[in-house]
Amino acid sequence: MSVACVVEDHPASTGTVVPELFGTDRCHDTQFYKAALDVRGVRYVYHNVDTDVHASDVLRKLYTPEALLFPTVVIGHKRLWAPSLSILDQTLERNGVVPMKLYHCPHQKRYFMYLREGEAYISYRDHDGIRNLYYSFVPPEYRGQGLGKTLAIHTLTRLCKDDQKTRFSCTFVRSIAQRTRFEAVARLQNQNQNQNPNHNLGPDVQPLAHKYKECI
Repeated sequence: MSVACVVEDHPASTGTVVPELFGTDRCHDTQFYKAALDVRGVRYVYHNVDTDVHASDVLRKLYTPEALLFPTVVIGHKRLWAPSLSILDQTLERNGVVPMKLYHCPHQKRYFMYLREGEAYISYRDHDGIRNLYYSFVPPEYRGQGLGKTLAIHTLTRLCKDDQKTRFSCTFVRSIAQRTRFEAVARLQNQNQNQNPNHNLGPDVQPLAHKYKECI
């Protein structure tokens, strides 16, 4: 998948998945993954298979036939042997270890978020400079948790920041757009002129307040 850019974050889930890194202090690749996890602010457990016999046995049994392959990162039920950073990031996001991010894939014409299983996404078509959001999808097992609204709001925020003219064939996204615009305008009208115009705006509407009218 060709991903153009990471555009927004939203709070991480409260999952209890703690990644495990199997490697050795003498291995440069192990140090690379330790640094990669550290810079992402990930709490993880490091197993030095040179000095920890039990960890060495656990690592061998992760592979068939048994092999001492390191560095290996275990995240939830996923076993990653020397993964690329993009695969590492995807797996961390899918398991709720780091904040989920909104991605934009121009090739597939969609904005999406990685989930533990599958993706939530909004598809669009472009015509005469107008981006039409025509379809949104959240896997059934993730519905009813507010994820669709989060996806829609972050997508709309990105479009507003890009000054992208937008239309909504998707009724769900349209309802979120209209509701958010109404809240933004109402709250702005109640602000004291001497205050910061974004003061006390909720997180759903603050990024949209000054441009949202232009986008819809």
